Amino acid sequence: MDADIAQQQSRADSVADTRPQTAANWPDGLWCARYFDDAVHLSRTCLRSLMIPAEQPQFSAKLLSAAEFDAYNATRLGRAAADEAREEMLREAKQEARSIIDRAKDNAAELLARRTEALDEDVSAWVEKQKSQRLGTELAALDKEIAAIGQTFEKALPAISDLIIQTTKKVIGAMPDAKKYRMIVQKALDDLPTGCAVTLEVAPDRAGQINDAIKAAKAEKFANLSVNVNPNADAGAMRLLVQEGSIDFGLADQFSRIEAVLQETLGRVDSEGSPE
Repeated sequence: MDADIAQQQSRADSVADTRPQTAANWPDGLWCARYFDDAVHLSRTCLRSLMIPAEQPQFSAKLLSAAEFDAYNATRLGRAAADEAREEMLREAKQEARSIIDRAKDNAAELLARRTEALDEDVSAWVEKQKSQRLGTELAALDKEIAAIGQTFEKALPAISDLIIQTTKKVIGAMPDAKKYRMIVQKALDDLPTGCAVTLEVAPDRAGQINDAIKAAKAEKFANLSVNVNPNADAGAMRLLVQEGSIDFGLADQFSRIEAVLQETLGRVDSEGSPE
């Protein structure tokens, strides 16, 4: 019994030095657990050794006090280490959670910006495509309408021309002679430049009427207009003659058309009578 008590006393005296010798590099929680186990074991041994001879009460008190003190310190240090570890873990968890949330926010914002930009590009491309398609459709429809109008006009052109000629003949045939020939001369010379030297060659039966018409018209373009009576001309015939060098050669076709109108439409109105 004395040997067992001496061994426990030696352990009680040296228990405070166990950490620097055996667990200097251990984590606090692990060292506290080991220290607590040693203290509990020592306390149980002391409790079993309470049956100590009366002549050695101080030794029993010393063992019991050392065991209680070691057990208290081990419990306090264990709890403190556990609380500190728990707080550290909580702080680390909070920091990690904040870091994860911040990264998630950044990733979400970047993803949203990219998707918004892509959506803007898609919408712009779709709008341009719709505009192009609509414009192409409208142009195609317009081309069809123009082609249809052109075909209709081409089909109707002969009838329109004939209607104009017939209407002109009827209107002119119903006019008094002076007004009729004044209009003929006016029509023939409307497109001629001012100062152009023009001769209107007429049949003898037209000379008096044409001269009266020119006097009645009193137009500036008639200043250089002269009337030439051709005794060999057919009855009712009229012809425009332009002096060489007094007008551009490009108007020759225009004079030909005027002459054709005069001959075909108006030239023989009086000789043939008013057209139907």
